[in-house]
Amino acid sequence: MTTSLIVLFIFAFIMSAVMAGKNKTKYKQYKKYKSEEYEINTINSDKGNLYNTINIEKTRKEIFEENRRKRAREHNINIEKKGKDYEVFVANHLEALGYKVKNHGLIHGKKDEGIDVIIMKDKEITFIQCKNWKENSKYEITHKDIKEFIGNTATFIEKEENRDKAVGYTIKRLYVTSNDILDNSARHFLRENNSVGHMVIPM
Repeated sequence: MTTSLIVLFIFAFIMSAVMAGKNKTKYKQYKKYKSEEYEINTINSDKGNLYNTINIEKTRKEIFEENRRKRAREHNINIEKKGKDYEVFVANHLEALGYKVKNHGLIHGKKDEGIDVIIMKDKEITFIQCKNWKENSKYEITHKDIKEFIGNTATFIEKEENRDKAVGYTIKRLYVTSNDILDNSARHFLRENNSVGHMVIPM
């Protein structure tokens, strides 16, 4: 009887140790699982934060780019309005001096072929290019601008619909600016060529 109890006790002890080992292993596995789950959640959370940061930066860039485009559009509109206002001012000024005036730039817009105003008087036709730029700014009229204007007027006159209208008239060209904004190359070109004149009409 005593021997049986001893054997039973040993068996129970062994079983208890085995179960304890299994429980310990399960606990370790559970602990490892929870740790991995935490890491996964942390990574997912970090990814979510990263995605949110990227989206925020993307939104900021889109807003910045849209504002930049808006400012550029407004600037171009203001520049265009400033130029057109000056064309009207020059046309009115010359009309008051007795010239017959055509606001060619206002009529044809971007298809004005580089000619803003056309005036007529005493069998003379004068083609005018107007520039309303600030003095001492980074923009200046160069000899290339004046040569381009001469070329534009020549092309305009040679067109079939304009050729007959110019018969019997002396053709002149005039570069009108709101300020003294000619660079040295433009001044030299005007001194050496009588095919185009320059006049400053402040607005």
